[in-house]
Amino acid sequence: MEINVKASRDCNVTIYDYDGKGKLTQIFPNQFQPNTAVKSGETVTIGGPDSEFDYQLSIQPGEHKVLVQMRASKSPSAGAVIRLAD
Repeated sequence: MEINVKASRDCNVTIYDYDGKGKLTQIFPNQFQPNTAVKSGETVTIGGPDSEFDYQLSIQPGEHKVLVQMRASKSPSAGAVIRLAD
């Protein structure tokens, strides 16, 4: 899976995966991409073929959509970096 985030203004980005069963996992920032700051007009790519880590998305049979929620803040701040599972 590849997530592309393009900012229309300077912001900080944090992305979580929610499994629908109560488990929330932060996937960005991470140990390979620790900087949460995204400049206006800049695109950040998380995952994908050139990434240093794999992120797999699982959906149940019959599901056709996946809900992805993102939150951005205007003021720069340092985010907590998590370690992705090997």
